[in-house]
Amino acid sequence: MQLVCISRGEQEKGKRFAQQLAAKLTHECLSQEEVAEIAIREGVAVGKLETAAVKKHQLSERQVLEKEHYQALFTRVLCERALKGSLVFHGRAGHLAVPGLSSVLRIRTEIDTETRVEEVMSRLSLDRARAKVYVENVDEDISRWIRTIYNVSGSGALGHDLVVNLGRVDVGGATTATCAFAQLPEFQTTPASIKVLEDLLLAARVRIALARDKRTWAAGFRVQADAGHVTVSYLPRDSAVGRHASEVVAEIPGVMEKTCAMVASNILWVQDRFQATGATFEAIVKAARHWHSAVEFVKLTHDPTPPSPETTDGDGAGTAASKPLPLFTTRKVDGGIEEDVAPVPGRFTADGELREIFGELNARGIAASASRLPDDLRRIQTAIDQTIPYSLVVVGDVFLDQGQAARVRKQRELVGRLADVVKAPVVNAEDLGQMVHTGWVDYAKMVALAGVVAAMFLVIFNHQEEVLRFFSPATIGAKIAAAAVLLVFVPLFAAAYGTLAKAVLKVFHVE
Repeated sequence: MQLVCISRGEQEKGKRFAQQLAAKLTHECLSQEEVAEIAIREGVAVGKLETAAVKKHQLSERQVLEKEHYQALFTRVLCERALKGSLVFHGRAGHLAVPGLSSVLRIRTEIDTETRVEEVMSRLSLDRARAKVYVENVDEDISRWIRTIYNVSGSGALGHDLVVNLGRVDVGGATTATCAFAQLPEFQTTPASIKVLEDLLLAARVRIALARDKRTWAAGFRVQADAGHVTVSYLPRDSAVGRHASEVVAEIPGVMEKTCAMVASNILWVQDRFQATGATFEAIVKAARHWHSAVEFVKLTHDPTPPSPETTDGDGAGTAASKPLPLFTTRKVDGGIEEDVAPVPGRFTADGELREIFGELNARGIAASASRLPDDLRRIQTAIDQTIPYSLVVVGDVFLDQGQAARVRKQRELVGRLADVVKAPVVNAEDLGQMVHTGWVDYAKMVALAGVVAAMFLVIFNHQEEVLRFFSPATIGAKIAAAAVLLVFVPLFAAAYGTLAKAVLKVFHVE
């Protein structure tokens, strides 16, 4: 069995190339359009995903679930067909649906713009200007689709084993040459590749079962399989739904062992303004992935109205009446076309930046919730759900409308109050970057510390007789000197060795 994935976009020559290649290799041929029809028959809203990919905005929570369902179904179809016999798939970057499969042959077809424009002019009866715009729009839509579904760039030859220029080479000649390329040993089936396909297929079937079960359909899950052992994880916000995952997984044929667990904790991010780009955002994402956590963020907003006596308790903390407005926390499906539902005034419309960053985190599978909270420190406690375990609190740029002195003072007060409420480490955004990133300064420190530790070892082991005589004193003064040396040397060595070990473990993301 063999799997060949051809990325041909909407090229007519690309389709003919894939069909002729499958015929010459005597492989089954499967197109992107056929997979879409299968997905539609099985209840996946492919049309909505296509529309969302074309639009320049983040996916909603419901669309993210649809994306997960489509990914699982796509992977299932490819793996089932490939395990039954050799397969040629042609469409949009099908190799991304089988991650970890090294034997897949990844081919990309290219045609120069002018040839494609002439082809569109003939096929759709358009003039040259409109045909050129059509070709450009199709390419952009395909790139957005791949970016939306797999979070990778859909342009260029990167990630492909072979690029075939069908603008210069005839389809027949290209298929003949590619047949020889497909016979290379790197693209042949091995026991290891069969195991990868079987694991991917089992994980996809489990994810589809979770999507179809009425108890678990409304939650996002990460599913992995390894030789019959299935691991399912979900975010803390989905704990009420996720507890049924074990029952659903147990009914899937092929599952020998199962592990269903909520992600370890949340990372709380407090800031005045949020952006889905920049060093702080990337550090947050990296930390969440390393620690298998979800990201919950709170936006501090200026509210000149002081809390009323009815909305504060004895220690000044707000009660339910002063709780922040949750923006995106729970999934609610009320039918109809989601894009036609009018936004709630004062929520989504007023918090475009929160909607954008929540959508970006949600697309990466690490979004927990987003909230707004007045910057009154007496009410900061109401933003924190103390039933959720937090592994870290990150305080970014806050109190930006204040002067420098007031800003520093209030930020310190905010850090102290958060530390009291959350009972977890509270760090600044700059410190978080140092925690998750390893730069040339860190490597320089490791080299220096390694030199110090090595020098200590060399001195001791190359002068063992002198060291033993020094620490076997006969007089009181010598005993005091030996004790003093030990008192100084041991902590210094422990500090150097411990710091070096911590730096090395940081490189390998071991906390």
